[in-house]
Amino acid sequence: MTCHKGADTTWNEATPRITEPLHTATGFPLVAPHARIDCTKCHTGYDPSRAKQLGKEQWATAYPGRTPQQCEACHIDAHDAQFLGSASKGRCIVCHEQTHFTPTKFGIDEHARTTFPLEGAHTAVACAACHKTEKSRTSDSVRRFVPTTTACGSCHEDVHKGAFDTPTALKTWRGMQGCARCHTTADFRTISWNAEDHKQWTGAALLGKHATARCDDCHRRAPASSPLRKPAFAKAPEACAECHEDPHAAQFEIRGTTDCAHCHQSTESFAVTTFDHARGSRFALDADHASLACDACHRAYDTPAGSVVRYKPLGTQCADCHGVVPKPKTGGQGP
Repeated sequence: MTCHKGADTTWNEATPRITEPLHTATGFPLVAPHARIDCTKCHTGYDPSRAKQLGKEQWATAYPGRTPQQCEACHIDAHDAQFLGSASKGRCIVCHEQTHFTPTKFGIDEHARTTFPLEGAHTAVACAACHKTEKSRTSDSVRRFVPTTTACGSCHEDVHKGAFDTPTALKTWRGMQGCARCHTTADFRTISWNAEDHKQWTGAALLGKHATARCDDCHRRAPASSPLRKPAFAKAPEACAECHEDPHAAQFEIRGTTDCAHCHQSTESFAVTTFDHARGSRFALDADHASLACDACHRAYDTPAGSVVRYKPLGTQCADCHGVVPKPKTGGQGP
């Protein structure tokens, strides 16, 4: 009598009087977005026009006793059963609120429990940037969540053009693969390489100042418009003059090449030299000259290219540096 008039003899004649408080008593409060939905949208599976009395099976079909957490009982699975095999068992309420489908409540903390925790710059990326829509067996547009590849190259372009994926390249380095062998998720320019990594990967040890140099100080690329453009991180030049400007204005050039290492072998400071004046010049330093500073003889001169210290050619005669001693005047007065 709570729901029907006493005069009702068939279901078709019945006049339901279910109210929101009564519906709440069933365990399913009619709150948004269910508050204004027609009853038959949820209570389906029977034909009251053909039943004078609602049987047990029809009753169970019409009034299954669902809870607000059983969204999937009425709503089509928008994910095409991707999550049925997961811990959620496909239950919508695990990721979605009862009152709306988007935005979801699946955030960074929830993502951390997957095989790909969101760290660094990935925490600010929209879900759709990684989870693309695709055609499935049941839909023309389903967003792919399971499985989703975690390989960097599946989302990011290889700016190195395969330079680190050659047959001889290390596939795994310190437990990481792909871009993560060198890069972190903080930003692309932050890399985890050091001098020891460089030695292990290339066989070339970075010593002195070279160990603290930026990668692109040595691995340079021609402009994009240049026909000589090379892939990023092609083999770096080994000759000093290919990276360093010649401050001596080609004074030590031999057949078009300047060998800086002939005098400079230290990678800590350019001022440290191994030049042997006795073997490398026409003027061996005696005891008097050996105590002099280099710039006592090798002075800087202004040139169109800037100030340049003159090293060669220099005269080897005393007068070339000390000048000519004037001869004494002669006369009746004596010397």
